[in-house]
Amino acid sequence: MRKLSPIALLALPFMARAQDLGCQYIFCNPLRDSVWGGVTNIQGALVVLLDLLISVAMPFIALSIIYTGFTFATSKGDPTKLKKARTMLKYVIVGTMIMLAAKGIGMAIQSTIGSVAGQSGIIGT
Repeated sequence: MRKLSPIALLALPFMARAQDLGCQYIFCNPLRDSVWGGVTNIQGALVVLLDLLISVAMPFIALSIIYTGFTFATSKGDPTKLKKARTMLKYVIVGTMIMLAAKGIGMAIQSTIGSVAGQSGIIGT
C-alpha cells in the first residue's frame, strides 16, 4: 500500500475547506452572451442552429444556381451537358427545399414545445 507524502498530508485540510478559501466555480452558459441574442433553452438553441444553417447555406445555394446557369449556357445543345445541368438544377432545388423544410419543421416543433410548456409565440422569428 502506498503512503501519502507529507506534502499531501499538509494539503488535506485546505482541500477539505476549499469553499472557505473563496474558491467558487461558476458555470456560465457560453451561448447566453453570444451574438445570437442569448440562448437559455432548447427552443432558442434550435432557432440559433437553424438560422446558422440557413445563413451559411444561402451563399452556396446562390453560387450553385449561378454555376448551373453557366452550365446551361455553355452546353450549346449537347444532350449530355444539358442532362448534367438539369440534374444539377434539380439537386439545388431539392436541397433548398430540404433546408427550408427543416426550418419549418423546427418552427413547428418549437411552437409545439412552447404550447405544451405554456409559452406563447415563436422565439427568434
